[in-house]
Amino acid sequence: MFYLAQTHDLLNDNAATLAMYQKRIDAGGWQQEVVEAHMRRVRKERCQWRSAQLQRGELAGAHRQALGQWSCRAVAVVALHAAT
Repeated sequence: MFYLAQTHDLLNDNAATLAMYQKRIDAGGWQQEVVEAHMRRVRKERCQWRSAQLQRGELAGAHRQALGQWSCRAVAVVALHAAT
């Protein structure tokens, strides 16, 4: 499931990517892969949200810069919290 999600991501099929990562998370099992699925799903959702905001012109320059500076560490913390 995890690698199928990555394949969908490479094909830019966002809905299938998110669904497959969620399916992998729900399946449980190997904790490292579950946490990685959480991180990738959160990152994908965040990127989709940011893209939509930028396309609509709703974010000013300062907000764009602040969103661009989010670190992967913050995403990892969210994923680890969700996995517990």
